[in-house]
Amino acid sequence: MKKILTFSLCMASGLASAESYQSHDYIDLGFMNNDFGSGFTVAGSFDVKQIEPLVVIGSYSQTSDDYDFSRVSVGAGWKLPLNVQHDLFQRIDLFFHGEIENIQVSGTGNYYCVTPEFGAPMCVSSSLDESDTGLYGGALARWQLTDKLELLGDVSIRTTRDFNIPVMIGANYSFTKNWVLNAEYEFGNYDHISISARYQFN
Repeated sequence: MKKILTFSLCMASGLASAESYQSHDYIDLGFMNNDFGSGFTVAGSFDVKQIEPLVVIGSYSQTSDDYDFSRVSVGAGWKLPLNVQHDLFQRIDLFFHGEIENIQVSGTGNYYCVTPEFGAPMCVSSSLDESDTGLYGGALARWQLTDKLELLGDVSIRTTRDFNIPVMIGANYSFTKNWVLNAEYEFGNYDHISISARYQFN
């Protein structure tokens, strides 16, 4: 199973104060690079005002080179403020999320030829044409160290293509009330590194 290396460039809405960093109303736009090529990713998260802890989430990403790769997901999350405070950080909160995702990979891949001792050369291409729908969900912890810096940690379960347990670590840094720089590294069957930009509405 090929692992995915993802680079997304985004800016996100800010953590100007301990109260604002919990906002889940935002949109993402980023650049992605993985084992299948380079492309883009977009994502959104929206609070359900009538049910305050509930959040609707969704994303789409696409890359292409030797292979065409795409992933689309839609789901929901539940915010759980722990209100834990310590001298080393301002607070810790949890965010539980569950999504339905579809991953498609297609293409001919690398093309190479082998010349036997006798006979004509044999040319082979590693073609791939897969589409699978599964579940992706887990728990995200958010440690707010300062008014501007927040650390992230996520452990999830993915059933799409191959069952695996991806782990993500990352950080958010606030530049203004509405823009935050995000960096993440996730390792599992779909490894990715991302630097992302998010615009936060509140």
